[in-house]
Amino acid sequence: MGGGARDHRVTRGDEGPTSGLDSYSEQMPAPVDDALHIPLSIVYVAWGAHYMELLAKNLAASILPRGEVVVITDETTPTDALPDAVTVVRRTFTTRGLHRKAEALAELSDDYRVVVFLDVDVTVLDDISLGVLKSEIHGVCLVPDPHYSLGSYRGFGGFLEFKGVLDSGQLLYNAGVIFFDWRRPDVREAFALWNKLCQEARDFADDQPFLSLALELQRLHPYVLSPSFNFRSYGGWASVPSSGRVRVWHSHRPVPENVKDLSPRYQYRYEPDVQAFVPTRKLGTSLW
Repeated sequence: MGGGARDHRVTRGDEGPTSGLDSYSEQMPAPVDDALHIPLSIVYVAWGAHYMELLAKNLAASILPRGEVVVITDETTPTDALPDAVTVVRRTFTTRGLHRKAEALAELSDDYRVVVFLDVDVTVLDDISLGVLKSEIHGVCLVPDPHYSLGSYRGFGGFLEFKGVLDSGQLLYNAGVIFFDWRRPDVREAFALWNKLCQEARDFADDQPFLSLALELQRLHPYVLSPSFNFRSYGGWASVPSSGRVRVWHSHRPVPENVKDLSPRYQYRYEPDVQAFVPTRKLGTSLW
């Protein structure tokens, strides 16, 4: 494969860091490395040359926690663009499109422990250890989707009705950033149901409402992270967390140039034309 990533089915068992991505680990704040003694896997699901190149670009720009970086792909997509230290797992998919994400994650091997799943258009800009630590307690950590209403999302209320689930305002989670503890049986059951629901409605192209429904049906209540852990940009209003941080930028648009300079005293709008956040409204004065 030349200078590309190692191309094989993964095996595990070693203690401590296994990825060798020192350029990422060296950038992490000291408290993160002190806190994360959990064997960790950062997992992506990607196929097609375009998305593999996008993933390589965002990997290079990301500050990832210490752990093995795994890319699950199909049997033919070239992976030369990926760093050598990335572990590539090839598999034969039985589903198409975004449903492959549910299929791949539902069929992870028993070797995985705590997992951070990231979409290929995600750039990690800051410490995300809270999601890792909370996933050990709650099983799953997620951020609500900006559209937030499960039944109203792209007509998904029809599928809820088909499954005999009353549309009563259930929350829609975004499935582009997921922290989860694969050692827990309830997590595995929820992900298996996620995959099953996707296969029941193959004509519905999106995967994330099926994850939200699976968690609802399994009565698995995730820890809800702030939007800073999965900051989506649609060119509309963006309410910046009070800490002023965007920890995870999730967008095909470039990372805003001033993303590190946001003040908690203002509300911002992302302007794609200038690739930056623009203050639009001053918030109340802090009491502290």
